Amino acid sequence: MNKIKAFQILSTLTKDEFAAFGKFIISPYFNSSKELSKFFSVVKKYHPLFDNPNLDYQKIYKKLYPGKKFSEGTIRNLFSGLTALAEKYLGYVIYEDSSSFNYNVLLEMNHRDLRKPFLKHYVKSKNYENSIPDDIGLKSLYSHLLDSELSDFNVRRSNVNEPEMKSAESLLIYLLKFFFLEKSNFKCGKDNFNESLEYNIVGEFFERTDVEGLINIIQENNLNVGIKLRLEYFMDLAHENKNNNFLEHLHKALEIFRSGEFEMCDREKFMVYASIHNILNSNVKSSDMELKRFLFEFKKEMIEKGITSEMFGKMTAIDFITAIDAALNVREIEWARNFIESKKDSVEDEMKSDLYNFNMARVLFLEKKYEASNECLAKVRQESIFFKMDIKVHRMKNFYELNYLEAAFAQTDAFKQFLLRSDIVSEKRHKSYSNFLKFYLLLLKKKSGMEIDYPAIKKEIIECVSIRQKGWLASKADELK
Repeated sequence: MNKIKAFQILSTLTKDEFAAFGKFIISPYFNSSKELSKFFSVVKKYHPLFDNPNLDYQKIYKKLYPGKKFSEGTIRNLFSGLTALAEKYLGYVIYEDSSSFNYNVLLEMNHRDLRKPFLKHYVKSKNYENSIPDDIGLKSLYSHLLDSELSDFNVRRSNVNEPEMKSAESLLIYLLKFFFLEKSNFKCGKDNFNESLEYNIVGEFFERTDVEGLINIIQENNLNVGIKLRLEYFMDLAHENKNNNFLEHLHKALEIFRSGEFEMCDREKFMVYASIHNILNSNVKSSDMELKRFLFEFKKEMIEKGITSEMFGKMTAIDFITAIDAALNVREIEWARNFIESKKDSVEDEMKSDLYNFNMARVLFLEKKYEASNECLAKVRQESIFFKMDIKVHRMKNFYELNYLEAAFAQTDAFKQFLLRSDIVSEKRHKSYSNFLKFYLLLLKKKSGMEIDYPAIKKEIIECVSIRQKGWLASKADELK
């Protein structure tokens, strides 16, 4: 029964939200059906799981209509009605406290020619603007909508249209922020999955526009916003890395970010940290220990300052894993273990066990506890494609270290078939895993007694640009020499 759409929606509501939904459903304004109210009173006690055996069509019908012949159609109609109300509540639950509500009130006052109430509500709405997070320029978009409405208000009364240019500037600021975000998201999608666009308007905009010139003009008139846009501009240049100068642009972005010349909400800070981390992570090379150390110290700084996804509820899996990646890359094994133990309850419940076991397996591997590492890997149940791929890689490494050659050869065959069937991974990532498999198999053959051209293999590993676990493969090649 918990697969029913209404229950899926209601199960996401907190205790307070569910109580508010109870008031919502008995309000004649939102629900005119007494039958539906009665139906809800029967099922509400099973929140939040809705998996009780009593949630059976016939049992529910018997409670609602004692003595009457069962009608499945009636129950299905009640569930449809409950679903419709649950969906309506999702739209309503944050509406009154949103910028959309303030703007729509202003819009309606203008249309009804309520002059004094309009001007009073305009001032109230402009004050509300300060509380809006400006992570993707929503504050600028809201300011544009308000000022556009004021322009319309003034035009109707032949007043001087002062806010018109200000409104246009706000819209431009929103456009730049949104385009910076879209450009970054597209690059991440292209790097990790098979995502491409035949027509990319965001890319065309940056190719054909003097973005830095626009930012300079905005900064002259709006220092705080201009500095923020300049920060995003240098992060974008670092992300592009056209002339292999990402570090130069990244240091400029960090200099602006740490200057303290402007205020940022928590979400803005987190997005900047996340962007800088992604730029570093995508450019770090396996042999560049200096940059790996810089990445780890930067990630540790984020965590110590509390600027993680945990600020908004639970820590995301990506946030959790990248912290451990950064630590293990510089052999900060104890830090990684402490992080896993201290933060294991901070992630979403459905991911908690898998994240703990997968990352403890990695720590145990570096501690040369290969059997224990495999035991942790066996406990991971996640269906994520990257979990599956990395679990296979780590299991292969454990088999190699344990000298379980038959198991290792069997795992290479299974991994090869897995890669052949996988079509959602980007070409770049697919190549890195395929190259790992190629060199792993060669080293495994050498370890089992077969003759291979060692110097050529070692040279290929070192020179290979796209390869998973490059450092480990090179170290195993040296051992076999």
